[in-house]
Amino acid sequence: MTAYPVYDEQAAQAQPPAYTPSQRPTPSSTFNANTDHFQAGNAGPAPAPAKQPSAFNRKFHSITSKAGWPLNKAANVIGAEGWWPTSMEKECSKAARILHSFTSLGAPQPPRADGPMHPTGITKKSMVKIPDAVLRECAGLAIFNVIRAGAFHGSLAAGSGVVVARRADGTWSPPSSFVVSTVGAGFMLGLDVYDCVCVLNTPAQVGAFTNPRVSLGGEASIAVGPVGTGGSVDAALSKTVRPMWSYMKSRGLWAGVQIDGTIIVSRGDANSVFYNERGITAKKILRGDVAWPVQARPLFEVLRAIEGRPDVDHTVVQEVGRMATPGDTVLDEKRGETQVQVEHREREDETLLDEKERLARAGY
Repeated sequence: MTAYPVYDEQAAQAQPPAYTPSQRPTPSSTFNANTDHFQAGNAGPAPAPAKQPSAFNRKFHSITSKAGWPLNKAANVIGAEGWWPTSMEKECSKAARILHSFTSLGAPQPPRADGPMHPTGITKKSMVKIPDAVLRECAGLAIFNVIRAGAFHGSLAAGSGVVVARRADGTWSPPSSFVVSTVGAGFMLGLDVYDCVCVLNTPAQVGAFTNPRVSLGGEASIAVGPVGTGGSVDAALSKTVRPMWSYMKSRGLWAGVQIDGTIIVSRGDANSVFYNERGITAKKILRGDVAWPVQARPLFEVLRAIEGRPDVDHTVVQEVGRMATPGDTVLDEKRGETQVQVEHREREDETLLDEKERLARAGY
């Protein structure tokens, strides 16, 4: 049985953590049973009903979510996921697609005639797959995308995403929403959008995301995550002290960029509206003290699928896989057009060679 990262009570005496996994009994892994179990796990005196979000909060959330539609549409045009914060339902759907694209859930693709992008036969897309062992042993996942713009010696970045935590019983908490911002130094010229998955290896790293604000690389150390299979991954997982691991890609291609200095800010308004509870905290969500909303089911099923659960709703997972990130689709379309041109030239060359051989046999 897999031993999941849990909080060490002895270490708590020195410095009590801001977050510890919830200790509820293990629920069924199906979505409906998970929701029903949450209600059963809270048996006892009925708690006071939570205050619903104020009308102003709902209105503010609606306006800010819709304001970024043109910007997200522009990102889709260049082949990237939208980055402006939207409703939690859309954020969860986006997170499901991004996470799916970083895993081995998709069916293996047959070799393509246009050849690999790497001399060893490894394509850039396969180089950003997160090893299954890393996903099985993590304490949480932060899934987001950012747009980066730079000129001369400065750069800016902004984006949005969600974070989920693994509870002590191995099940996943519902998602908590956040926004991303970065102001960096160093030479960078251009504009691009990156998809990112941060693997949180310890409950303390998950706890950092329960704060209103956290700086990656500052309060929380981060490094590029291991890839591939075999000894390198095993060695990384065997270390007793592990930083957060980041996996990034840009429009389907591996992106070797650092995210040090990235600021994560909790979206209290989005969480409040999504869970219909005024003032709900990221800590309460990540402890699993609320039920999974049905609007987050695509992410729920993808999270269970990466663990190999036997009762995964494969229909939902397959639908997520069909809605690949726009960047991958654009790249495939371009490469598909190139492949048609290559095949056409190859057919012309073969016809010319056949004609030369026929003339040679005829004595010309």
